[in-house]
Amino acid sequence: MKRHPGHLGCLLALLWLFGLPSGVYAANWFATPGEPLQPLIEQATDGDQLLLPAGRYPGRVVIDRTLHIRGELQAILDAGGHGHAVVLAAPDIIFEGVRIEDWGDNLTALEAAILSSPALTVVPSAITS
Repeated sequence: MKRHPGHLGCLLALLWLFGLPSGVYAANWFATPGEPLQPLIEQATDGDQLLLPAGRYPGRVVIDRTLHIRGELQAILDAGGHGHAVVLAAPDIIFEGVRIEDWGDNLTALEAAILSSPALTVVPSAITS
C-alpha cells in the first residue's frame, strides 16, 4: 500500500486551523452614518472591530465587551445632550478617531463624554476624540 504524504499535511493543517483561539476569527462590523452604534456593539463579540465611516451616529453607547472601535475622519458620536456619551464597561477597549459631541452637562450626575468603569484602567493614548 502506497502512502500519500499530502494527506498527512492536509490533516495537520485542519487540526491547526480548528485548534486556533477564537480571537483569530475577529469580525469587522461596518456602521452606517445616521444609525445608532449600540445594536452593532451588542452583535459584536470580544476582539471584533467596528469601523465608522465619516458621518454622525446618534445615541449613547455602553461598550461591554473588548472591541476596537475606529472612526474615519469626521466620524461623530452625538449623545443627544444627556447622560454619558460612552461607557467603557470591559477591559482592553480601543476607541479611536471618533469625535464625541453633545453629552450631558449634569455635574451632579458627573455626566461625561467617556466614563470608565471603576474597575478598569483607561490608557489615554487609546482614547482620541
